[in-house]
Amino acid sequence: MVQKRGYKSWIYTMVIVKSDMGHILATAYNRVVILLTKHKIGYCETYFPLRGRPPLDPFARIMCVGMVPNHFVYVKLKVGCPLPLTCKEWKNHRAPEAETWEDTFMDRMVEFDKLMKNEKGNMKMETNEDDPVVVRDK
Repeated sequence: MVQKRGYKSWIYTMVIVKSDMGHILATAYNRVVILLTKHKIGYCETYFPLRGRPPLDPFARIMCVGMVPNHFVYVKLKVGCPLPLTCKEWKNHRAPEAETWEDTFMDRMVEFDKLMKNEKGNMKMETNEDDPVVVRDK
C-alpha cells in the first residue's frame, strides 16, 4: 500500500525529478503549483491539475515553490499577486474538464507577463565589450 505524503514533502521530491514535473504534483493534490526561478536557471511556470474541474475556491489551493541554485524553497504568495504563465505541456495533455483552471487565473498571468516583459527589457545581456576578442591574420 502506498502512503500519501503531504504536499510539502513533495517539494523535496521535485529536486530529484526536476522542475518540469509540477503537473504531477498539481494533479496528485488537486492544487495549482507555481514554480518561481531566476532567468538563468529556468522558467517561471504555473502548473494546473491535468484532470478535474477547479474547486469553488481555487485561489486557496496554490502551492508555490522557489527554485534557487541547488535547492527549492516553499514560497508564500500574497493574495492576488501576479502568477507565471501556464506550462505548455499542461495545454497539450489536460483533460477537457480541466480546461477551466487556466481561465480562473488568466488576469493574474497577464499581469505577470507584463512585469516580466518590463524586467527583460531592462536586462543587459553579458558581452565581452570590455574585453573584446581580437583576431589577427598572420
